[in-house]
Amino acid sequence: MNFFILLVSLIVFLVGMGGIFLISQVVAEPTVTVNLSNTNEKSHRAQMFAFDNNIYVVWQDDSSGKGDIFFSRSTNSGVSFDSVINLSDNAGTSAFPRLAYSGENVYATWYDYSPGLSDIFFAKSTDEGASFETINLSKNAGVSFNPWIAASGSNVYVVWNDDTDPTVNLQRNSTEENITFDVSTGNSEIFMATSHDDGSTFEIINLSNTTENSIDTRINVSKNNVYVVWNEKNHENIFLVSSTNSGASFSEAINVSNSDNTSRNAGIKTSRNNVHIIWLEVLSNSTHIFYAKSENNGQTFGSPINLSIDSIGPNLTRDTQMAISGDNVYVVWYENTPNSSGVFFVRSMDAGTTFTKPINLSGATDKILYAQIEVHENSLYVIWNDKRFGNTEVFLRQSDDGGNTFGSIQNLSSDDTESNLFVLGPQIAVTDEHFFIIYENEHTEGSDLFVKRFDKNTNSQLGTLSLQSINEAVNVEMGISQENLEPDTPIEFSLKFTNPTSGVQLENVNYSFKIVDVSGNELVNRLNQHTQDGFDIQSVTFSKTGPLTIMIDIQGLGKEQPFSTKYSGDVSAVITVVPEFPILFVVLVLAMLASLLLAKFMGYQSVMQKTLQTN
Repeated sequence: MNFFILLVSLIVFLVGMGGIFLISQVVAEPTVTVNLSNTNEKSHRAQMFAFDNNIYVVWQDDSSGKGDIFFSRSTNSGVSFDSVINLSDNAGTSAFPRLAYSGENVYATWYDYSPGLSDIFFAKSTDEGASFETINLSKNAGVSFNPWIAASGSNVYVVWNDDTDPTVNLQRNSTEENITFDVSTGNSEIFMATSHDDGSTFEIINLSNTTENSIDTRINVSKNNVYVVWNEKNHENIFLVSSTNSGASFSEAINVSNSDNTSRNAGIKTSRNNVHIIWLEVLSNSTHIFYAKSENNGQTFGSPINLSIDSIGPNLTRDTQMAISGDNVYVVWYENTPNSSGVFFVRSMDAGTTFTKPINLSGATDKILYAQIEVHENSLYVIWNDKRFGNTEVFLRQSDDGGNTFGSIQNLSSDDTESNLFVLGPQIAVTDEHFFIIYENEHTEGSDLFVKRFDKNTNSQLGTLSLQSINEAVNVEMGISQENLEPDTPIEFSLKFTNPTSGVQLENVNYSFKIVDVSGNELVNRLNQHTQDGFDIQSVTFSKTGPLTIMIDIQGLGKEQPFSTKYSGDVSAVITVVPEFPILFVVLVLAMLASLLLAKFMGYQSVMQKTLQTN
């Protein structure tokens, strides 16, 4: 009987997965904008983290005529920032900072040319970023570069590429191209410095220790578990080592990608006992996004999954393309090929066992760069660089229901100058009440870093999406007639067109209403729609499941052409009709339960037969 109850409960649960719970998404307004750097030279390569009311930012600043590593903090949720601290403050060029924090401790690392060839420098603060101490961490005869940092409790970990043979290294320092890096033609290794006393002392070990070239390392820490990944054999494979004792010892290296193709740019996240790794792999002269998961703290990994199987040329930012929340895994990437462009998003609701098909969150547009994602509870934030208006802007798209729906694309920078994100993130941070974006805004002398704070949504209305056109010229309130969007069931979308400044309902609105699937196929295409009072209803019956994009093109106001285009623009939203769920998995689970039921029944019959024989 218990097995029948379990079977029925499972079926009810799986059927329930077919519906989605819609929460509206109101366009968040920036409450605070701060010019963080405010210098006459270039400020760039920023990283930002938020913790309670504290915001920590580290970046590279060229105002001294060379690169320096600057730091600033806010202790009032981004309303204002303290005076800038020069962490490097030496004669050499300092580049590519990284940031981490644990409790009241804040840590930064970068590579620095003060000793001649580059070394790894490290700065620590034990007073929430009010003051710092700086040391040369690597301090050897060779080139040390590309550091990454993580912290947990009193433990601090820094990993980097190291080549201790200085005779085979070349240095290139070009201020004209704003490039500062070392070129290693020798055998590069992955070095790791571990501190168990808040960064006061370190022990350094060679993690890779092979005859192959080991580069492009990343690190992730979860309590006492430490995970480090890198590329081995000239980018050919992704390797991982793990520690369960805070870095006191490490496992043998595991080949996670295990492919004959070129693999590079690995990112890593952890959740409970799960380790999630994503990387870029070259297949037949095109790149793809691959993913692999370990369910036993990195001891073994399942077979890699191609998340971008229909894509042509995906690209990844470094370690900011994946976010985890409970059993939800979210991944983004960007593409810039003639046949495929945009910011693509996939999600898993079963801890990485299966993934949805990719959704294009930006729409097909040229010159997309540096897509990043952040999650806080059920809210998702995706940002990227976008050049659809001619100059580079910073765009945002958010979901307040775990990726079931996405609201409008928002232009966060919204000016005529160049506003840039960076390949090294994160440049987005989220707390309970706010989310923050940092970007570089160029001016005639150089560039400044701007931090924008947005209030998170607090008063959503069930079943309504509040949408705004990218040019901020018109708003659309889109109501959805029911919570559960299912195929073969009529759904009504109510559309209310309003003035974004006054909120007054517009009149004589001319628009088109289109719905496309993830492959770009048009399911609905209704042109030349008109509403006299600014309110209209579109009824749709869906014939397929999965994520769909609604696109509304407001052409202007008027009873006949030519329309007044003052209130015109495009809005869009993503909805999900019956969240994709692996049918094969359902069949396997049901088959397994049927087998258990049969075994239970056969066991029961066997006992009954023995009882009858005994009697």
